[in-house]
Amino acid sequence: MKNIILLSSFLFSLKSFSQINANPGVAGMKVTELANIQVDENNLPLGTIYRLKIPISNGSASGIIPSGSCKIKIGLGSKIALSVPFNLSTAEASQYFDWSENSASGQIQIIGDLKNPLPENFRDTLSFDVVGISPGLSTVTTNFLITNHNTTVILSDEDGSNNYTFLGYNIVPAAPNPAPVPVTFTDLSAVKNKCAITVLFGAENEINVKKFEIEISKNGFQFIKVGELDAKNSINYSYSFNINALNAAKNMYYRVKSLDNDGRFQYSPTKVINGLCDESLVVVVFPNPVNEQSFISVKATKGLFNGIYNVNMYDVAGKLLSTNKFQLLDAPTFNFPLTKIAGGQYLLKIANQANADETFRVMIQKN
Repeated sequence: MKNIILLSSFLFSLKSFSQINANPGVAGMKVTELANIQVDENNLPLGTIYRLKIPISNGSASGIIPSGSCKIKIGLGSKIALSVPFNLSTAEASQYFDWSENSASGQIQIIGDLKNPLPENFRDTLSFDVVGISPGLSTVTTNFLITNHNTTVILSDEDGSNNYTFLGYNIVPAAPNPAPVPVTFTDLSAVKNKCAITVLFGAENEINVKKFEIEISKNGFQFIKVGELDAKNSINYSYSFNINALNAAKNMYYRVKSLDNDGRFQYSPTKVINGLCDESLVVVVFPNPVNEQSFISVKATKGLFNGIYNVNMYDVAGKLLSTNKFQLLDAPTFNFPLTKIAGGQYLLKIANQANADETFRVMIQKN
């Protein structure tokens, strides 16, 4: 009997720590136009959207690569970022990889986490739409590595020489003429008033300028346009926009883009401002007392609800009874459910990072 137990333990150990060979691979990258025409990576105009293509494969003769065993890490370098319209959730091979991005060491990094087994003899080309964000030289690096981070199967790499590739590139000024665009930005600043931001700037030598676009960003890399102004050879320009749940950020980056009649453009320096809405809300709850209703309404009599709100209900002794999280965009009111709460007196606390906490004493009457 003892020998049988020892043998079973040995076989279980072999099963739990079984090792197989795998060969995740990545080949030479290239950059093309969106129409699939290859371009010179050493001459990519600033602001133009290109397609970065990365061939990957499962070259193992042993079969599939198990889920949770590998990651793809793509560093875009310091001069390009994902194009704003590009949606990572629909990227190539998304049926096999969970795609995400983060900012690390001054660059955008794309992470692909293997969520489903990669078939035997798998071949595909990853495609990402990227755009030059500043002039200069940099490098895209791609690693397709065995990590064994979320699997009981231990992989061994058959060929460690094909896990890494890189591509150097050069972002150049967009104008065909190296001479700078004549317009000069002056006195760029922003003023925040409660839930609104006004961008102020001056422009000198507006020769051939068609319009100005105001852009903002949450991370300093990816910018979106929030508005535009026609060029009027004015000494001072201003543009106001509202902070809401989609663009709010503790550090909001902003810049101005000038566009010429001949298609050339340039950016102002980038600056930063606190982008959290700090409007003081005036809030009421009703009805109070509550009778047989299954919810209590929370209404802003001044301002609007923007952002994520945590609403908690406590008894008078301070015990938490119920909690809910609401993500709201320009909402004047919302309802907090009162299911399974008996009659009595309670405290309702509403908390949001951009506004002071509000606490209300609520009376619930139930027959």
